Amino acid sequence: MCPGATTVIARISSQFKCLEDIEAEFKKMDLDGDGKITREEMMEYSALNQQEVNAVFDLGDTDRDGSIDLNEFIGVMQTSAPVPYTESETTVTVGETDVYLVGSGVKCVIWCHDMKGFNSDDRTRQLVDKLAETTGWVIVMPDFLGGKKIEESADEYSWLSSITDWNTIRDFWVERLLPYLRDDLGIKAIGVLGTGWGSYVATRMSSYEEILACVNIQPLISSAVEAAKEDLYEVYEDVRCPTLMMACRNNCPNEKPGGPGQQYFQLLLFWKEV
Repeated sequence: MCPGATTVIARISSQFKCLEDIEAEFKKMDLDGDGKITREEMMEYSALNQQEVNAVFDLGDTDRDGSIDLNEFIGVMQTSAPVPYTESETTVTVGETDVYLVGSGVKCVIWCHDMKGFNSDDRTRQLVDKLAETTGWVIVMPDFLGGKKIEESADEYSWLSSITDWNTIRDFWVERLLPYLRDDLGIKAIGVLGTGWGSYVATRMSSYEEILACVNIQPLISSAVEAAKEDLYEVYEDVRCPTLMMACRNNCPNEKPGGPGQQYFQLLLFWKEV
């Protein structure tokens, strides 16, 4: 499996210790001094391979003019560079479930994590913190896996089957999380955001009128529904709020434009194509 563009850039940018290093590398490739670098120049005058060059242009060529200027090059290297991170807030216990909580206010987003889980080593909590910072909302991320680990299953399908238990998740949402948000935190408006497997959880929660909007990023809904032995159309039929599906190339066609999700949502009053 090929690494994503951000992973490739993180590897490249780790060699730069300061802004001056990034500028020096840019000038080394910009031999004609026009302030811009083309793909051809980067391939010829840098130590980067084709995959690395493609990653730089995929993320750095923001105006899509086929070249990268100094500001774009600095931007992509600094944005993707590993940075020290400290969690912004704390973990609380709601019922018997750990919940990562950040932010304040009367608006809330429930972040439904992917299969890597609540305590994953990726940037999930950093993104949760950033969302709270930029919106000024409360962001909560419950531990929907309950401490289960993928290493404990024989294969991915067995793993999906073991964690995709809507009855348990629903009971936590209705009996614990919703009262906590509404009564203890004073939340007045709730949305959900799901990534990967968490998009299944977000979509299921969207069947409740308390959820005002749903965003699914690289959704793994079809696989989760299959593992739970549910009907995909029935799951979509229960959705009661506007839903944005942000599918990637390697996602199931069911979650892409033209798939069952879009076909069903088009029948709803809140449908709007973007």
